Amino acid sequence: MAADAWTVAAILGLSAAAVVLMWTKVHSLIWFDPAWWLQEVFRFARGQVPNRDFCWQYPPLSIFVVGLALRWFGERFEVAQAAIDLLSLGVVFGCYLWARRLLPRSLHLVCIALVIAVGATTQTYFSLFSFLTYGPSLHVAACGILLLMLGVLRHVCSGVEDRAAYWLTGTGAAISLTSKPEAIVATLALFTVLAAADRLVSFRSASWHAWMAHYAKLAVLWFVPGIAIYIAVGAWAGFRDTLMGVIGYGLGSMACPWWPTGFGLLSAASALGLAAFVFAAATLVERRLWVSLLGQRRYGMLWAAAVAGLCVCAVREAVFHHELLRSAMPVTSKIRALLPDLLATSAIFRSGEWAMIAYWIWIVAGAIRARAIERWRLAVLLVLTLPVSLSIRSLFGTHMSGLPEIPAISYPIVLLLTPWVLLRMLSLPHRPTESVAVEGARRPVAVVGALVAGYIAVRIVGGWPDVLSPSRYTAMDTIAGTIHVRDFDDTRRVYDYVMAHTTPADPILEIPYGGGIGVATGRPSYSFITFWQDIPMPERYQERDLEIIRAHPPRVIVAEDEEHFGSNYGVRGCHGCTFPEISWMPDRLSWRPGYVYPSIQWIEANYKTDARVGKWVLLLLK
Repeated sequence: MAADAWTVAAILGLSAAAVVLMWTKVHSLIWFDPAWWLQEVFRFARGQVPNRDFCWQYPPLSIFVVGLALRWFGERFEVAQAAIDLLSLGVVFGCYLWARRLLPRSLHLVCIALVIAVGATTQTYFSLFSFLTYGPSLHVAACGILLLMLGVLRHVCSGVEDRAAYWLTGTGAAISLTSKPEAIVATLALFTVLAAADRLVSFRSASWHAWMAHYAKLAVLWFVPGIAIYIAVGAWAGFRDTLMGVIGYGLGSMACPWWPTGFGLLSAASALGLAAFVFAAATLVERRLWVSLLGQRRYGMLWAAAVAGLCVCAVREAVFHHELLRSAMPVTSKIRALLPDLLATSAIFRSGEWAMIAYWIWIVAGAIRARAIERWRLAVLLVLTLPVSLSIRSLFGTHMSGLPEIPAISYPIVLLLTPWVLLRMLSLPHRPTESVAVEGARRPVAVVGALVAGYIAVRIVGGWPDVLSPSRYTAMDTIAGTIHVRDFDDTRRVYDYVMAHTTPADPILEIPYGGGIGVATGRPSYSFITFWQDIPMPERYQERDLEIIRAHPPRVIVAEDEEHFGSNYGVRGCHGCTFPEISWMPDRLSWRPGYVYPSIQWIEANYKTDARVGKWVLLLLK
């Protein structure tokens, strides 16, 4: 118990350090996801209704959580930051409770430190303790998934009726179903796998009727609260508009990240190859035990697979970075340019993700062959079901590119489960682990701990200059509080211009992709569309947007100094779904070249450029 108390204290200390280092930091108030979602949640806090008054590309829960905090405690950056910090702390301690279920005590702290280090230093997607890269929907969804899985593990491992397990699963499912589309898929997948596999465990000797009756009741617990939330929100904001927001106004229909491309298959093989090499290298610590377990011939085959996998990995990187490798840059410069990509979260932990997919398939295949599964193996299967179901979003590409990556929502899960899977494999020569928890012998635990600690060091060293250090961020005082901005000069000048040319009641507009200036100045925005890039916004919403802008013409418009202010219909490029064809990379258009939104046409006809700041123009009515 004393060791656990010290672990909790250390986790709180690391979290507090991350809070201090990341406090109110943002890359820009003019552009990028945080500026955009800040505008959304502040508009909700001021009384506007998501999906009715402005587009919101997610299920409703996350905007309620942060928006209500702003409404109750004040429309301040500090309040939004505190909300993200509390949600991040929920993610961290959810991971810690998972670690206690899955890992030996000696790995608890280092694995949670890994989650914090990666979350605090990432520059894409899942930021912990900051709004540097994305919005609150990831944090809310992750909290829901972690709660849900804790309840499922408690139920499956005990095998008895447990009120606490039911409370955890019901609450976790309700949060997951109303926070992020990927979490909805994961919840459905988890319920399906649990029901199907439990037929071979708890209900192996029971009648079909008893099994179906039990899971009908469980379905009520899992799904009815979430459905009730959607009904309430739909009645408030409109059912059709709420549905369109949940599905992202059609963004997810443009690409098929689950459909293989040539480069996607090469990336999958590369990930598995790197996993094989890391595993083989880790076995060297106990080489004699492994040779005794496998025999010299099979152990040699393991190393042959590992070397082949490393070669595949090298081929993948050579293909992806061929322009850089063929350039005339000095070798040292090439290495410096390559390292951030080679050591990034997705590059490293994609191997863990694909190892989990292979592990999951192996367990499912064994259960189908035997028509039976042990309770502990069912628990392992359910744990793996989460990263496997979440990976569907970007197995072979993403909605924004043809490059595969780890889905943002699964960052903390994959970070935590990669050491767990590796330790399970390295523990095979020792006493078999017939439990979801793996204790691990001293040497395998030391190897896993060393690898995790090494990557933590990489993240801290690599992330310090651009993210953790205060040197790149300048404090900026605004109407909504003090915020530390990376592009301070441009943001300050745009902020000053808006303050000088508007009153607090004057609406402003920020296009194609931002909103933080309106938040910082306290100026309202009434447009329905808040994101004039990437999303193929249906025509009826384009018409609604034009009507709103005509009725509430912005006093100042902050826009990108590009053709049509940088707006485009869909994701610019060739990322469209190629199903059922397989191509090396997606080669179908995912946007409409030349298409101009009606509201953008109206702005071009009625506004003039009054000033320029960097790559931005400031527009006034003619």
